[in-house]
Amino acid sequence: MTAIAKNQLPVRTPESLTHRPPAPPPHEPPVRRPVDLLEQAKLRAPVDLVDRSAQQRQNALERWAYGRQLSNMTDAQLEAEVALQQERFDEATTGADRDPKKALEAKWRLEAAKAELAKRGLQNPETPIAEYQAKLPELSDRELAAEEQRLLGAIADTNDPAAVAGHVERLNAVRSEQAQRVVDDPDTTFEELGDALPALTDDALLAEQTEVKAELEELRASGGDPAAIATLAGKLELIDGEVRTRGISTTPPPDETTAAEAAAQTEAAAQTDGAGAADAPQTTTYTIVGGDTLGEISARLSAENGGTPTADEVMADLLALNPNITDPNLIIEGEPLTLPVYGEG
Repeated sequence: MTAIAKNQLPVRTPESLTHRPPAPPPHEPPVRRPVDLLEQAKLRAPVDLVDRSAQQRQNALERWAYGRQLSNMTDAQLEAEVALQQERFDEATTGADRDPKKALEAKWRLEAAKAELAKRGLQNPETPIAEYQAKLPELSDRELAAEEQRLLGAIADTNDPAAVAGHVERLNAVRSEQAQRVVDDPDTTFEELGDALPALTDDALLAEQTEVKAELEELRASGGDPAAIATLAGKLELIDGEVRTRGISTTPPPDETTAAEAAAQTEAAAQTDGAGAADAPQTTTYTIVGGDTLGEISARLSAENGGTPTADEVMADLLALNPNITDPNLIIEGEPLTLPVYGEG
């Protein structure tokens, strides 16, 4: 038998093998099944949903999917959706078949549909400013912030002075609504309130002033909680300060009267002018310094006049001469104070 060297052994290639691996099966496309919008929402859901509980995640996904449905509706369909959800909410809360669970669902759907409708109105440059402002409360905090950013972008992208002025007016309205939500929050601190008030429009500031004054008067008249009274008084003092800073006149416009009524008023004033002039107190202006209180100022003025009038009577005169002071315990350093002058000169 002839020996064969190793380097003379035949080389076995894959083609020379009798055993071949099986061929892969032909590619078959996966079976597709219908996917509803909620399932699609799960696939595209924001990352922050993964940290929530299963129920919270399901609720958030449902709302997110509903929001996408709303964004794809025409204006007419959206108005119909608002009417539908309003009807569902009314039936679940006042109808024969009251259902708290259905009412809750209808409520958030109604709010979402209204917000989408309001958002479309906001983006229409032809929307009057009064109508624009009326739509802002329908927006969520996040949507309001998005509207603020949209307006800032629009201001940066245009060189038309008229368009810029319109965007700025709307931006001020948005920021006023954001500030109003801070003002209305019962957990807002005085520091946060002071930061929010400058963003209110003049009308919103005066409306807030009127509302807080009425609430404070009612609370005092009913002998309410002293802590609540002090909180409201502090809030009103901040609002009054902002009104003074802007120089807004809080004097109500005169009532319209007929010529006869005006003449009668003038005649009555003339008859009492002599006595009124004699009784009118003389006054001087004093600037409040640190550590001052109305009680101390009243006692000092009373002592300077020999105890007549008394400190309590001086306090009453001070409050009458300074109607902007709603709480004798809250006066601001640097503010002017009208003082009565007793005796001669």
